[in-house]
Amino acid sequence: MTSAAPTRKPAPAIVWRWSWALLGALCALPAALVTLQSPSHGLALAFGALPAAAMGVRGTRGSRHQILVVGLAIGVGLVVGAILASHPLLAVGGIFLVWGRPSYLPASGSGHC
Repeated sequence: MTSAAPTRKPAPAIVWRWSWALLGALCALPAALVTLQSPSHGLALAFGALPAAAMGVRGTRGSRHQILVVGLAIGVGLVVGAILASHPLLAVGGIFLVWGRPSYLPASGSGHC
């Protein structure tokens, strides 16, 4: 007598967790309130909350470096954007260097054009 192996139901692709929804709402609330008074400050606050929202309340020990990398990337982008914003031609050149130049690099990753 052979018995059929129990079949496991695959996990759903999208899972709703109320705790994560609450975390997202709590991270967005201060930025939303500041945005009512000053949209530019509210947007900066919202970007600043992204590392916390992405990693959750209790990040694992290994994910702490990811918080640092995401936070630094957002912070450097905001600072450089604020510096370049007062000089339109410099801002366009900066956008080209950051986003346009890498698109011309070869896909092999050698870094030479």
